[in-house]
Amino acid sequence: MKTENIIDPDIVSKKGISTPAIVMLALAVISFALLTGIDDKTTSLPVMLMTAGGILGAVGLIMLLAGKRTLVHAPTGSKVRARVLTFEAEELDKLQKAMETRQFTQLGRLRQQDSGGVRLDMLLTADNRYALVSLYKYVPFDYELVGEPVKFHDEDAASFAAAMAQGGA
Repeated sequence: MKTENIIDPDIVSKKGISTPAIVMLALAVISFALLTGIDDKTTSLPVMLMTAGGILGAVGLIMLLAGKRTLVHAPTGSKVRARVLTFEAEELDKLQKAMETRQFTQLGRLRQQDSGGVRLDMLLTADNRYALVSLYKYVPFDYELVGEPVKFHDEDAASFAAAMAQGGA
């Protein structure tokens, strides 16, 4: 799913801390701590603990540096979820009209497809108070933006989200 096509300064990407990365780093530290307490160097346990600690430490560090990115609506701090829906090409006019008039009740009745001639990209906040919607029309080998992305706030965004949920989208 391409969310980079939708550009809005209100939508920012925040990096969070990965809990599995912290757990792996803690296990690596425990593994190395256990290694220092072993006096018997004839068993394979020290080698196993060192190997496990090294692998856990390396993987945990990589996961921590890579982090977990989430999209956030900057003014409200609400998490944003990105979705892409595709419709039959004949539905483009109905989608455009619904976006212009903000009459979202008919959206649930439009025919969706796995890969259609029209693509609707949307960013919805978790509280349904903000939505950013873009329409794309399929041209050979790619989708082209139709019009400008549309922003919905407050009641309009909640109505849009309800229509998308009602239509099984």
